[in-house]
Order: sequence, then C-alpha cells, then structure tokens
Amino acid sequence: MIKYFNDTLKLLRTKLYCEFEEKFKVSFGEQIKHTTYNIELDFRTFDPLNYYRSIQPLMVEKGKPKSLSETGQGMRNLILMALFRTYAEVFKDNAIIAIEEPEIYLHPHAQRSLATLFNELAKRGKQIFYSSHSGNFIAIEHFDRICLVEQCLDSSGQLCTQLRQVYVEDLLENRQKLHPDISMNPISIRERYSNICGLEHNEALFAKKIVLVEGETEEYSLPIYALKLGYDFDTNGVSIVNAHGKHNLDQFYQLYTAFGIPVYLIFDNDRGGKKNDSEQNVVLLRMLGKPECLVPEAVIEDKFAIIEGNFERAMREYLESIEPGKYKWLENEAKKQLGEKVGKGLMARFMAQKLTNTNKLEDQKHVGMDFLEFVESKKPITAASLKKADRIFLENSVVKIEFHKSSIHSDHISRKEALENLMKLAEEFLVEEISGVEVTFSNIPSFIRDIIRAIKMLENSERSSV
Repeated sequence: MIKYFNDTLKLLRTKLYCEFEEKFKVSFGEQIKHTTYNIELDFRTFDPLNYYRSIQPLMVEKGKPKSLSETGQGMRNLILMALFRTYAEVFKDNAIIAIEEPEIYLHPHAQRSLATLFNELAKRGKQIFYSSHSGNFIAIEHFDRICLVEQCLDSSGQLCTQLRQVYVEDLLENRQKLHPDISMNPISIRERYSNICGLEHNEALFAKKIVLVEGETEEYSLPIYALKLGYDFDTNGVSIVNAHGKHNLDQFYQLYTAFGIPVYLIFDNDRGGKKNDSEQNVVLLRMLGKPECLVPEAVIEDKFAIIEGNFERAMREYLESIEPGKYKWLENEAKKQLGEKVGKGLMARFMAQKLTNTNKLEDQKHVGMDFLEFVESKKPITAASLKKADRIFLENSVVKIEFHKSSIHSDHISRKEALENLMKLAEEFLVEEISGVEVTFSNIPSFIRDIIRAIKMLENSERSSV
C-alpha cells in the first residue's frame, strides 16, 4: 500500500510542480536571509477532485519538520508572499487574487515588499483586490486604482457602504482647467504625484478630514495648539499634510477633494516675498473660486485660511504685540536647549510647546458645552462673554476658564463684572465636583485659535478602509 502511495506522489511531482517547488524555496530564502528555517511542500489529506489542493508548506528547522501552526503570523504571511511571487513566475494564465488586510503582522519593509509584489502580479495579467489600513499598500500616483470605502446613510436613513474613485480623465481635466498654459497628460500627472508624495500623503487618504499646509512650521505646531484648545487631531481622524512647498498645494488639494475628503487649506499671502510665491496665490484663489490677485488679504474662512506675510512673521507680530521681546526670548531659549541651528519646524514646535504648556494636560476634563448651556440659562449676557473662551475644563476639581487676553468684552457689562459672574456661575455648576474656579489667559495667537475652530467645524468624512 505504501509503495502505491509513493508511486502516486512521484506521478504528482510533474515538471511544472518541481519548478514551482524549487522557485518557492528560493523565493522564501530571499525574503528571509537570516533564519534557521528551510521550507518544503508536502501532500496532506488527499482531495479526490484535485490532489494539488492538499499541498501544504512545511517548515524544516535543522532537518526536523515543523507545522505552520507552530510559527507566528508574521512568518505565515512571509510564506504567503513567497507563494504569490512563485505563482507569478511559474503560472502565466490570468488569475484573480483577493486579500483582506495584507499588512497584518508584517513590518514596514515587508509591507512595501508585498505591495511591490502585487504590482508585479498585476503587470503579468493577474487581478489583485485587497483592503488595507496601511499607507504602504497605496501609492497616490496610482490614484485610479484606489477605492475609498466609507459608511454613510442612504435616503431612508439606513447605514450603507459606498465607494469613491477618481478617474484619470476627470483629474486631468480639473488639473488642466487650473493650469491652462501647462501641457499635461496621464503620464505627466502620475510622475508629478510620484515625485512629491511620501507615506504621509498616502496615509491622508484614511483621514476624516485633512489640514493641508505649506511646510513643517504649520505641520509641527498646529497639532499642539489644537490639543491645547481641546481638539486632538489623531482622535478626530484629522491628518495634517505637509505639501513641502506652496507650489504643491493645488496638486494635493485637487486630488484629496476629488476623493470627497474635506480639506482645510492654509497658505501665506507672502506679502513682500518672492514673485513666484505671489503668482501661486492667483492659482490657489482660482482653485477656491475666489477673486484672483497676487497678494490677497489675510482671512480665515470655513474651508481655507490665508495668513498675513507668513506663519513665522504672524507669530512674531502677535507675540511682540502682547509682550515686547517675547519672540526673541523664545528663539534664544530654543537655541539654548536645542542647539544654535534650529530649523523652522523645530522652532515652531518648541514655541508651541512653551506657549501651551502641553505637559499639564493630563488631568483635564472638558466641560465647555454643558457649562455654556448652564450659563445661558442663568445669565445670557455673561454667556456672550463666555463664548469667547478658548477652553472651559476641570483640572484637579477646579473649573478653569481660559480666555485670550483680548477676548473678554461686552457692551452691556464690564470685563470685571463678566468675570465675577462667570466665577459665581461656575461655583454653582457641578457643585459636588468642584472645589474652586480659576480664570486664566491664553498665549495662543488669535489667528491660530480661529483656524483651529474652523478645522473643528469642517464636515467629517467617514472612512473605513481603502
């Protein structure tokens, strides 16, 4: 009986099978160069309809066979990668492969390697479908291969799923309208996106909303100010995307909005700056549907903000207006702590941390909306002042009301009276939970506070996977 079984195995080991087995071993060895494992293919329980369905990889360690169940998920995924690669090399017919979350248990380099393999398989005529939550498995230059899956409510109010795709022809048309003097084609668009995109730009496709900025100054500082104002970007699914230059903003904006992701755009008007930066203002205003000009006025609107001069200049002017010498002092402190050569992004983050004291946020409980409604029911005029507060929160059982230095004012009551009313009402509010009331003042510039509020109000896009 055993003889007949062995004879059958020899018959099954055809030339094509042996070629597959050998290349599978080589592929596995190339992926894991430093390991004690070898790998073999083995026949298990026979499937009478197709003997080859019973083939299973078998790990061999120092000559001893080892079941796949004894290895980790990461090793199993690497075996799967080797199988895919071998399949692409040996079999030339068309195939459809569907995978859910291929990134699980793979480190970033292995993820990118598998994504490259998928591209290779696709070039050889195989169709690959996979869902993923990893930026390593998407590439913006191939935007037309990406489907964003999101949950939404249908016309009857029932939860449903819809797909969003962007086609090459549509994006090309929009890009050409914005730049009528520049010749474009599908290849040039892909090459441009490939040149300016990195992992952070891929990851933004998973965001509920995107804050699109010129450079690292805004990228590193705005999340810190937002956290201080009670709005955590990560918790709320907000990606802040650095375009690495003003001239890249329109490319990202048109792509992300084409996918239906809400985008809040922030750029400088560059008054007194370089001519080509001012010329880019014309392009951005045209894209936003606003009157075109070289140097627009600073403004903060629902979906975009234009900063006077540039971010650093606006910060300097604000700090000097409330305390002469403050900006220079912060610059010197940064150099003392971080070294003489401090880049723009690192400087902006240092200043944001100093101005917000983010190390004191651990024990805060925000009570803003409840307290505001309580005040409105008691003293509507005082509530008008309270609405201008940056934050209202509990910290160590103390109600803290934080204002910007110039924000407390009223035509009907004095600032002192407004503060007294707020303190009395706070003592009445949540009596059993508080031990006192404290009114403090914020160092966050008013233009930053207004930008964060606008970002917070921007409509979310629910995203589940790509």
